[in-house]
Amino acid sequence: MYRRYLLFLFLGALALSCKNLLTQQTLATPSGLQPASGTTVWSADTVTFSWSSVEDANYYHFQFSSTADFSQLLYEKTTTGTSLSLFLNGSAGKRYWRVKAVSDSIESDWSEVQTLLVLPYVETIVPLAAPGRAIRHDSARNYLVVAEDGALEVFDLSNPKNPVSLGSLSLQGNIQEVEIQGNYAYVAAGATGGIQVVDISDPTAMQVVSVYDSVLDGKRIAVQDTFLVVADGANGVLLFSVADPAAPRLMDQAVPPYPYNSDPSVAVDFVSGYLYVRGRTYLHVFALQSDSAVYIYRLSLGMKDQRAYRIGNYFLAPSIVAYYTVFILSVLNPETPDYVDRWNIRTVEGGYISELQDIDLSGTRLYAVSLDEGLSVYDVADPLQPVLIGSHSGLTSSTGVEVIPPYAYVITATGELKVVRIQP
Repeated sequence: MYRRYLLFLFLGALALSCKNLLTQQTLATPSGLQPASGTTVWSADTVTFSWSSVEDANYYHFQFSSTADFSQLLYEKTTTGTSLSLFLNGSAGKRYWRVKAVSDSIESDWSEVQTLLVLPYVETIVPLAAPGRAIRHDSARNYLVVAEDGALEVFDLSNPKNPVSLGSLSLQGNIQEVEIQGNYAYVAAGATGGIQVVDISDPTAMQVVSVYDSVLDGKRIAVQDTFLVVADGANGVLLFSVADPAAPRLMDQAVPPYPYNSDPSVAVDFVSGYLYVRGRTYLHVFALQSDSAVYIYRLSLGMKDQRAYRIGNYFLAPSIVAYYTVFILSVLNPETPDYVDRWNIRTVEGGYISELQDIDLSGTRLYAVSLDEGLSVYDVADPLQPVLIGSHSGLTSSTGVEVIPPYAYVITATGELKVVRIQP
């Protein structure tokens, strides 16, 4: 009887040991880790890390490190949930994270190590001579040209992290836009300042070489080869020859036919030999000829006056429907563009931006700035399915953006030029 009792105890202990061994062997490693390895975030972001639930786990052990061997832990926590949020607190660089499941004294293996690329928020802030209105890159000389309230300022980008002002020139009018071609900056300054051509070949001694002041609106322009085109409100579009930039020659005033001539022109773009004139109610298409523009088509879509871009067979342009909406048009046949879809610019917090001010395209990434929500970045490799990459909610009062990897240069209504790193 006693032997049977001992055998019973032995078998019971053996069964318990086998159960623990089985539990240890089958306690799964957390999977489904998010964000995906290699994700780029900003140092001012709050990042939510998540993983799959593991059966029989009592809690999870999370580690966040600046080194791949986790010898320099920046954050460590245990949690009963399958996610946690971490404010990065300005910390930048390549980061590593992992998680494992724990049940009593039994632990799973660590998950596969995930990487996170944390980019600096704003690396440099440079004061402007006045509030910023528009910004463009002079790629030939590697200058930044900034249109400001009542001035044009040029910055040297020899050290791209630290732009250096080379000179500033006072200008007349309500400056809204600047475009660069060759040695000249073409400035749109509205009815009070007209269209001004500035020689910027020597930024320390810039000078206005011509002014065309017979404009009604004249806030948006486009320059290509020897053509300068002005969106001039109810005057339609003004087509100039700038073969001699010091003496622009008006060649044509193109107006949509009645009754569409009441639709004011707010912006204009060159698209495959055509002029796309954006109005408040329609997109008007003109065929560009040697000295004139011939009206051929219209599309019932009201648009805003910020920059627009062609990506492959698609044309992306800000909508007047809402301050955060971008229209997507098919330009497979550029003579007759067709509406395809639209999408709304958001922030990583999920809200819409309040008032789009400018967009820039670099590669397959689109950068959009607004007054209240700062900078939003989208991957538009497939324009029909844009993917939000990140946003900078702290870049408020932004009025313009120009992207020259690895930096984005953002100007503000408060008179600052901010240098933001967008790539490692």
